[in-house]
Amino acid sequence: MIGTPVDIAVFEQKYPMFLNLCVVEKKLGKWLDFLPAFKKMTLKEFPPHCQRFETCDIISHCIKDLLNGEFYKAKKRLNRLIKKFEVFRRIQSAYDDNYRKIGNDFHDKGLYAYFSLALILTYYRAKSFKSLNTVLKVNDMLTTSSFQNDHPATIVLTCVVLELEQDIIFNLSKEHGLNP
Repeated sequence: MIGTPVDIAVFEQKYPMFLNLCVVEKKLGKWLDFLPAFKKMTLKEFPPHCQRFETCDIISHCIKDLLNGEFYKAKKRLNRLIKKFEVFRRIQSAYDDNYRKIGNDFHDKGLYAYFSLALILTYYRAKSFKSLNTVLKVNDMLTTSSFQNDHPATIVLTCVVLELEQDIIFNLSKEHGLNP
């Protein structure tokens, strides 16, 4: 194990579906070494006619839908976030029910890494090259960021998505006879 364990409460609060994903996807299991005792979590549901959606909650629901095989629901939500990212090169911390930004908080690197994780899962589960294309852009943004004052949970999640991206690129290169 590298470094010290990350407080489980931080993951439960910031990235609730990351832990479930680690358990379901065996290849992510090694990242659980960073975390003390873990129990599977459930998500809060969005109330009807909700005026404000936290982006982290939207992403968590996308991951849950992907894990449950509900690709259409996840794709619909993720495509809205992909479009926002592609146009503005930002992910806001909250949106309204029409996916218009609420406030100007777009600096949370952990949110970008969590978004990347959902996109990677979309690629793995639905072979969505649109998602993979966005992953490359989001991760490029993450690799050029400074993590000097970030919480260890953000750093762990960023390492996970960068390693998963590397695995995808390696496997694609291998499939097509290219030297990675």
